[in-house]
Amino acid sequence: ASPVAITAGNGAMALVDDHGRALPFDPSVSAPDLPVMAKPDSAVAQVLALVRAVDPSLFARISSAWRNHKDVVLQVDSRRYWFRANPSAEAILAVIAVAADLDRKGRDYMELDGRFEGQVVVRWKAA
Repeated sequence: ASPVAITAGNGAMALVDDHGRALPFDPSVSAPDLPVMAKPDSAVAQVLALVRAVDPSLFARISSAWRNHKDVVLQVDSRRYWFRANPSAEAILAVIAVAADLDRKGRDYMELDGRFEGQVVVRWKAA
């Protein structure tokens, strides 16, 4: 299994796979460039694995990921992307498409919320 995130486990750093399971890791040898999870979480790990499969360039921009109740939040650059704990590839692609469109138009936003079927909710930055 390949790692999808790095997290703190048993007082030490650990790599986790797409099921949130700890993998062998020695941070003194090398530290991969992966998103950080506060604690191992299988739902968060599965969302990260799906994002990596759907769009590796987006995955590379995720700095951290966490659970918020039943949802998963990804920190992408200075923005947050919200998903259900088990999103579809289509939901991820929809958020990516909205982000690309807003970037092309020079529109600054705070969050993209892909938790709702068939739509992406944009939360704007405060003026």
